[in-house]
Amino acid sequence: MGIGYIVLKWAIIIGVAGYLYELGIWSNWYILFVPLIGLILFRFIKRVFLKKAHFLGYRKSFYTMLKHYYPEHYRSLYHQTEKRFEEISKDVSFAATSKNPMDKRLDFCAFFLGLIQVLEKNGESYPQIKAIAIGIAEDYVRPKNRIQAYVKKLPVKLIGTAPGKFLVGKLNKRIQTKGHEDGFKAHIVTDKKETFGLGYGINISECGICKLFLKHGASEYSPILCEVDKITTRLAGLEMIRTGTIATGADICDFRYRKI
Repeated sequence: MGIGYIVLKWAIIIGVAGYLYELGIWSNWYILFVPLIGLILFRFIKRVFLKKAHFLGYRKSFYTMLKHYYPEHYRSLYHQTEKRFEEISKDVSFAATSKNPMDKRLDFCAFFLGLIQVLEKNGESYPQIKAIAIGIAEDYVRPKNRIQAYVKKLPVKLIGTAPGKFLVGKLNKRIQTKGHEDGFKAHIVTDKKETFGLGYGINISECGICKLFLKHGASEYSPILCEVDKITTRLAGLEMIRTGTIATGADICDFRYRKI
């Protein structure tokens, strides 16, 4: 994106400058407009790029799974989901600027909630909705190549190192502070005795997903999102040990991990 932006910006500037020069009306003062041209062009490229990347991200997995389960009317279900998401997304708009990085996942969860409510409205059973949701999660987080597979396991390799401890410390400070009343709050556990020797665990005391689902009358579905954690943990080369979740009535979600 960066390289494309630079090349396109200067191609336009040089092209316009050359044309004005040929007409005999070029002035070096026009160079002052370069920052403005760059800003307009950057906003255009960013909008186009992010829109495409957004669909090719988690939304592609939703589209793919709906096509698999409902080959005759998947487009209609997907568009219904998008429409419902537009309504729900207003409640998680804070996530984009939240200082708590855990809140960033709420956009993804809001789209999930939109799909769940659309499927429920269309008469689907809880087991079917759960199967579709888990299928979407697996499709989305599954490594598409060896590089992605390595990157998913990299954090585990860094945990015991000096850079890893530094990053964990920085992350801990950020997730302990609520970015919004409807967001997450958590803290990292580093005591090896409490973390099966790994030196890394997480206690979530406030769950933004549960708050979102509760607000929209869908609390019974929030445990489905808890299942996604098992998938991502396995891909990182870890086994997750969790005694309870807020979604199922526990006071905290106690994430503990053990190397496979």
